[in-house]
Amino acid sequence: MKVDDRSAISEHFICQLWEKNYFSSFPLYSVNKEKIEIIYLGTRNTDAGPDFKNAVIKIGEKIHNGDVEIHRAPEDWYLHGHHADPGYNNVILHLVIGKANESEAATRLNRQPVMAEIFFDIPEDQFPALAKKYQLQFPGYNARSKCVLSLKSQEAIVEVIDFFSRLRFQTKAERFKEQRLFCSWDQVLYIGIMEALGYSKNQAPFRKLANIVPFEALSREYSNAESKEQRFTTQAILLGAGGLLPSQDKSFDWKKIKDKDMLEYVPKLEAAWKQFSRRSGIEAMEKDEWLFFRLRPVNFPTRRIAGASLVFEQFYDQGFLVKLLKMVEGLKNNHAKLIKEFIRIFSCKTTGYWESHYRLESEDAAYQNKKSSTVKEVSSVLFPDNPAVKEIIASTARQQGLIHIYKLFCRRRECRRCQKEWEKILD
Repeated sequence: MKVDDRSAISEHFICQLWEKNYFSSFPLYSVNKEKIEIIYLGTRNTDAGPDFKNAVIKIGEKIHNGDVEIHRAPEDWYLHGHHADPGYNNVILHLVIGKANESEAATRLNRQPVMAEIFFDIPEDQFPALAKKYQLQFPGYNARSKCVLSLKSQEAIVEVIDFFSRLRFQTKAERFKEQRLFCSWDQVLYIGIMEALGYSKNQAPFRKLANIVPFEALSREYSNAESKEQRFTTQAILLGAGGLLPSQDKSFDWKKIKDKDMLEYVPKLEAAWKQFSRRSGIEAMEKDEWLFFRLRPVNFPTRRIAGASLVFEQFYDQGFLVKLLKMVEGLKNNHAKLIKEFIRIFSCKTTGYWESHYRLESEDAAYQNKKSSTVKEVSSVLFPDNPAVKEIIASTARQQGLIHIYKLFCRRRECRRCQKEWEKILD
């Protein structure tokens, strides 16, 4: 495939072929003549970084775990700046669609070449047949026209949504029950709340942070700090353990910072973290573990961690379990007031530095990018042109049901499996 023809077939389509394990049906060899065997495809990455994460590939006689990057031309590796991006240092396989040529081998930021590079030529006239065979999205694909569930009655669609809402709740309850075998209820709830603060893009690093700095340890540090320093201490510990302080970024240059608030706030955070890390021996996370790409600034992990410190203040003395049970017991006969109290206790108004900043290492400007939510996207597919859609999905339970449908099927484009599941529900 010529470089000039790359626009004809998108990388997205090639990634779909990878997800269907299409390439495993052929003998694969790297440009160095090493036999390649795909043991595990990895998980699709929809954020910044390689196309697939945590794949398992056998290269020659050795098995490697790492990432996979897919391109339509070998030079795209350099045109896209992957050679200078630490996020691509774990790439073990570079798959290029096209005929092999003598282009420069893909190298990583550490100047080490990618372990294996494959050229795989697919004539363009075969792509429509492949799309039909594997039921893949192809140029011109329209999600709404393909969703069979959207053709059902409103009552049937709502029944399916309600089913997956209950399933989502049951799945989370089972997970909490399993976690309880290894830690306290307060830690279980703390992990769950931290995960929720990460939304979809940063759930894993927030869970990791909650395990690095457990609820009981954070409570102890909070209680031992002076009252006026308690919130600040919590923020310093969480941001430092998360690897998000400027001192933990080797490329950071204080000389470029002119923001007075930063110059006053950040050095104090650094000092508090330095003291705690020496005493605790905690090994901080890497900044690269967090995702900022395609996030609205208000959802940056730095700001969400600052919000976590405010939520923590509400529970550090009694713990999550005791305080929440007392709330439920006291207001069990007044559901409306109970809901309002839950909203109040988890609603955090930012103060101080975080009222006007989203990060620690640079001055912030107002954001303009707003992406539609998962709930809005899925509901628009299931209820096209239905003016009552807002009322139909108004409850939190139904919104959770839509999210579960998206994560199980829509995100993976598994329409056929989705149909099999909802047909069983409606039988």
